[in-house]
Amino acid sequence: MDKSLNYKAMQLSECLKNLLKEECSMIKAEDYSGLAEVIKQKNNLLAELLELSSSLEPESKAFVSKFMVQFQAETQKHYDLLGDEKVRLHMLLISMQKKKKQLKAYSIVKEASNYE
Repeated sequence: MDKSLNYKAMQLSECLKNLLKEECSMIKAEDYSGLAEVIKQKNNLLAELLELSSSLEPESKAFVSKFMVQFQAETQKHYDLLGDEKVRLHMLLISMQKKKKQLKAYSIVKEASNYE
């Protein structure tokens, strides 16, 4: 029975790695349309792996613990990328708003000079 649990843990960790890669590619491509679903799938698999880990052999528990630490570090990198992207988009929005105001002021001046 422990062998099947160990195998299940390995399968879950591989699925999580694949989801992590998918999440990373989505973030880098700035394709956020399915990101929430990928994160939801990751969370479900993580919960399953954590629940399963209590029944594993000590060697497999150590593997799961090490995997979780690495997984958490990679996930944090993704959150940092998202935070950086959020800041970049916010700065772009501010820049666009300033340009919009400048264009509006220019069009008012231009319109006024046409009447003179």
